[in-house]
Amino acid sequence: MSLTTTLPPDVQWFTWSDRPAEAVFGPLGLRITPLLYSTRARKMSRIEPRRDPVRLGHHALTACRTGLETGLAGTWLALALDPAGPFVQRGSWRQEAGLRPGRAAAAGRSRAWASPALS
Repeated sequence: MSLTTTLPPDVQWFTWSDRPAEAVFGPLGLRITPLLYSTRARKMSRIEPRRDPVRLGHHALTACRTGLETGLAGTWLALALDPAGPFVQRGSWRQEAGLRPGRAAAAGRSRAWASPALS
């Protein structure tokens, strides 16, 4: 299955792309991209640093372990991606009302959706 015979499968997941929350499985070109949607702003985000506020967190050189904080329409989320095995990625997110000063009240009222997209 792997096109790279010198690397084990657990290090063939990459997160070094234009979207810091996106994971790419190199041998198959499979992408897992978290998408955010705000019902209040009627806006979608692919978490791109040039368009969306992003604060990068931990980022491992191998094994696709990464974390970041991002915001959309007043809602701030902390996202994390952690491999559970060579072919398993475990993602998580939580609302972080206190990440940015002055936004805690807005974060509690907004409606935001987080969904993984496969391509």
